[in-house]
Amino acid sequence: MTSFLRRTQGVFRWMGSAWMIVGLTLFVILFLEGSLRLVFFVKDQMAGRTIPDPRVIAEGYGGETWPIRHYQELERLSVRWEPYVYFRQRPIAGQTITIDERGFRKRWQSPRDPTADAHRRPSRIWMFGGSSLWGFGARDDQTIPSLVAQKIHAHGIQAIVGNFSEIG
Repeated sequence: MTSFLRRTQGVFRWMGSAWMIVGLTLFVILFLEGSLRLVFFVKDQMAGRTIPDPRVIAEGYGGETWPIRHYQELERLSVRWEPYVYFRQRPIAGQTITIDERGFRKRWQSPRDPTADAHRRPSRIWMFGGSSLWGFGARDDQTIPSLVAQKIHAHGIQAIVGNFSEIG
């Protein structure tokens, strides 16, 4: 009987030690998570507004002023959880960036051709990618999917170009 009690006490001691290790580990993880969230929140609150470097505007955009508004609109972007794709952008209607209610960036689409065959549906082109294809640094009508749609339309082809790319 005493050997059974000793084994039982040993098991309980081992379980107590394991629980202590797990508990301390969870405490450290939660403490670090909370501390880092606080640090980044304070950093974001203290940071000034992001405006593009004047050299970027002068050299990259030919001195145009719309990039300043574009970077302000980029700061206003926020994401929402979306099952199966993890996140999508929240809708925004800016001067240079427009995101629809489905979370997709607006792109140039060819106007309907009234002389086109009514039974023939336009081709669909889906484009997938990251920040460059999404159009970081470009207005809605100057993103890669918009430029592809314009080129296709210039060749007389009816097509709908979808921009399924995501920033970040």
